[in-house]
Amino acid sequence: MTGLSGRVAVITGASRGIGLGIARRFVEEGAKVCITARKADGLEAAVGALGGPANATFVAGRADDPAHRAETVRHATEVFGPPDVLVNNTGINPVYGDHLTACLAVELAPAVRVNAVAPAVVKTRFATALYEAREEEVAARYPMRRLGVPRDVAGAVAFLASGDAGWITGQTLVVDGGVTLARRSG
Repeated sequence: MTGLSGRVAVITGASRGIGLGIARRFVEEGAKVCITARKADGLEAAVGALGGPANATFVAGRADDPAHRAETVRHATEVFGPPDVLVNNTGINPVYGDHLTACLAVELAPAVRVNAVAPAVVKTRFATALYEAREEEVAARYPMRRLGVPRDVAGAVAFLASGDAGWITGQTLVVDGGVTLARRSG
C-alpha cells in the first residue's frame, strides 16, 4: 500500500486507540506522521510502535491550546516537511460541531478538502465502559455482529486522505458496522 506515499500528516489524539490505528495505517501507506496527545510517555511508545523516528515524531500537548498547535506544525515541518494532511482525532461536542465539516469544505475549497469520519463504538480503552462485560450483547445490535476496531476507522481515514478521494469534500463518512441503519429499520 502506498496511497499516502510522500505525505506528511499531523494526527491528534494518536498515542493509542483510533488515533494510533490511523497513524499506523498512514505509515503503512508511506506517510510520515507527527502525532500528538497530552502525555509524552504514551507518545514515545507510539513512535516506537510506528517504526521509530524515521516514520514518526511527536509533540505532547493539548489540542485546544493554540501554542501547542503552532509548535506541532513547526516541529512536523522541521522533521518531515510541511504537513499536507490533518487528522483531528479529538472529541467534539456534536451540538456545536454538526455543520463544521460542510462549512469548512466550502470555505477552504479548492485548496483544501475537508471530510469527517463518524465511528460508532470502537474497541479502545476510551470506550471500554460502553461494552465492558457485555460485548456480545452490544455487538448483537450491529448488523456486522461485532464492534469496530481502530483499523476499521483507520482505513476510512486513509481513503479520505488519499488521492482516491480527490473529488470528495464536505462529507461525513459513517463507519458504524451498520448500527444506524439497524436503528432506523428497527
